[in-house]
Amino acid sequence: MLKDKWSRLENRIIAYSFLMFAVYLTIFVFFVYFWRGELRNLFSPFCVDFGLFYAAGKMTLAGNVAQIFDVQAHHAMTELVLNLVLPFYLPWLYPPFFLFAIVPLTLLPFDVALIVWLVLTLALMMVAARRILPDHRKLAFLMLGFPGVFLNLRWGQNGFLSTALLGFSIAWMETSPVLSGVMIGFLAYKPQLAILPLFILLITKNWKALIAAAGTVLSSSLLSLLIFGKEVWVAFVRSLFHTTSYLMETGKEVTSSIQPTLLTTLIDLGVDSRISLFVQTIIAICAVVAVCWAFLRAERMPLKGIMLVLGMPLIIPYFMQYDLVILALALLLLVYDFSKHGYTKTEAVMAALLWLMPLINSPLVIFTKIQICPIVLVAEMAMVIVRGKRSNSNKTILS
Repeated sequence: MLKDKWSRLENRIIAYSFLMFAVYLTIFVFFVYFWRGELRNLFSPFCVDFGLFYAAGKMTLAGNVAQIFDVQAHHAMTELVLNLVLPFYLPWLYPPFFLFAIVPLTLLPFDVALIVWLVLTLALMMVAARRILPDHRKLAFLMLGFPGVFLNLRWGQNGFLSTALLGFSIAWMETSPVLSGVMIGFLAYKPQLAILPLFILLITKNWKALIAAAGTVLSSSLLSLLIFGKEVWVAFVRSLFHTTSYLMETGKEVTSSIQPTLLTTLIDLGVDSRISLFVQTIIAICAVVAVCWAFLRAERMPLKGIMLVLGMPLIIPYFMQYDLVILALALLLLVYDFSKHGYTKTEAVMAALLWLMPLINSPLVIFTKIQICPIVLVAEMAMVIVRGKRSNSNKTILS
């Protein structure tokens, strides 16, 4: 009876997810391929961030790879490929080995490259979602309806790729540590996202995965050094010292709606930057401790994966709106754990809140100056800790 009840619920979840994904695609197609009005020059157009990828690839092919970290030169090329005048700058932030994924796309026309990029990375994300589930694999389609998917489509960004790499790394962390480490090494194309996974490998003494991750980063870096030259690496290292401060000082009202971090929230509330950084550091330490507890004490791998994903946005000061798509992994693992071990009404509400948060966070910031993302993440982590402790207590009683 319970199995039949869950099966019906699972089918409804999947149906609603496909419906939401259809809505996302409809909006995407309309704004990218049909809406060509003058307002495109007044607002940030759909998939504008893919323009900065495409621009960097074109500059690389033209032999100007070292200039991709020159904000003015890169901005000019981005406006050229988008055929738009942009009232803001989109600096190139990525280590040179990310160009291996970008340069081949720039051999295609822009619109074709955009579709290829999004389709391939979305497909990779869905494969990772299926891989992370031992059974109930059709639950992976829940990912499609997650609002973070729309945010990534809206910007044409790399959130699908990040989610895929993180998903594979979690799926293989205990069964195939070398492959897990390789995925984390590739995830270092956004270095801030790889910090917590690497630390977890260290505290769990997963040496095979840690060595594989370090080897992947090192080999990718050396290969990019050989192919693209040392100048681009010198420019990348120099950019690390000014990029964060540049982003924090430019258009804070806009940034706060698309950068849902605790540090940005505090600064936008008028808190002194040093105090904001101190509070961010304290919360980051608490988040790391909570994730370490999960990996050292929790019995079930899904709970460990949930805590890892939830902790990642809390420990770093630079985390963008489109990166919220990685939270789909936490939601997927949570619903999967519900299917195996049951859930309370409060936990169901918390799962619904996690789904809803990427959809409402930015409008709330814009219209009310209230940002709920860090609060929701902390609350979700607390819920998972309680769930994990309850599981451990039940096991002790049964034994």
